[in-house]
Amino acid sequence: MKTISWNCRGLGSPRAVRSLARLLKVENPHLVFLMETRLKKEEMLKLKRKFKFNSDVSVDCSGAGRDRAGGLCLWWNDDLDINITSYSQNHIAGKCLNEDEDDAWFFAGIYGYPDEARKMETWNLIHALKEEGGSKTIFFGDLNDTISEADKVGGINRTVSQLQRGRNTMATCGLQEVSFEGYPFTWTNGRVGSENIQCRLDKSLTSFEFMQSFPLTRVFHLERYGSDHAALRIVIQREEETGKQRHLFRFEEAWTKEGRCGDLIKLLCRRNSGPLPKRLRSMQELNYEFKDLRTNNIRKEILRLEELIKADKRWSGDPVEIQEYKAIEIQRDRLLKVEETLWR
Repeated sequence: MKTISWNCRGLGSPRAVRSLARLLKVENPHLVFLMETRLKKEEMLKLKRKFKFNSDVSVDCSGAGRDRAGGLCLWWNDDLDINITSYSQNHIAGKCLNEDEDDAWFFAGIYGYPDEARKMETWNLIHALKEEGGSKTIFFGDLNDTISEADKVGGINRTVSQLQRGRNTMATCGLQEVSFEGYPFTWTNGRVGSENIQCRLDKSLTSFEFMQSFPLTRVFHLERYGSDHAALRIVIQREEETGKQRHLFRFEEAWTKEGRCGDLIKLLCRRNSGPLPKRLRSMQELNYEFKDLRTNNIRKEILRLEELIKADKRWSGDPVEIQEYKAIEIQRDRLLKVEETLWR
């Protein structure tokens, strides 16, 4: 099972929505937890429909206009049996149910309090949710806090007492941090030189019992696209996957814009007479016929730019690198906008 957790820093602009669309298209997750949407429930409902998720829970942002802040949402599809148990401006929690009731597990998406004076409230929330969830529990999200000196570079060092509050809660609740792959930090203030600060604020914590049931669970730090936070890909896995994954055929709407599409469909139907399921399977040949549309220059250029963004130097506080990163982001968004127009 694949979960995406992302502090998107607002979804009120077309550019932000395009970044989210690209993330969902590339990752194809089962569960999506978004923080700082800065949108109301009605606005999030439109996005849920746009991205074709069946179920959702949304928490309104506070404020209005430029003063909007916060806002959470959780999206999932019918292949997951989820029962939401509680939510607030700082969390959405629920149970993922399986056919075997004893195999159910508890999860909570966390958006930690950003104010220093309230950071202990984040850990108190995690403590309370762990008691609610029981033994088999996983947390993920932007905790807005660090638990190790290695979680931060730049700025004022965290004190021992500041680092200890999270460690104490984890020890009391029997939680451990899931190991990660990727660049070591998930947030940057994007400033130049000595003012540049980077932190690993986004994490996943699990109970020992959860890891016993899903020992191959792991976290991947993705790239920063349209936000100062990198998204997390959390793969919850019981055992090694074996065998080649089956490719799912989809009829692409863009094919209909090709003049030869109708003639090709008629030709394939004539060539494959027989029961309807057999004729429908023959439509997969359109994948080959329109391969050029799937690997066009725009898509290649988007992939090239995304490879450039993946480089560790894109996190640098060097002014040249910062400007280059911004330029790549702008160019990538322009191409995503063109692609969106072409494939409507």
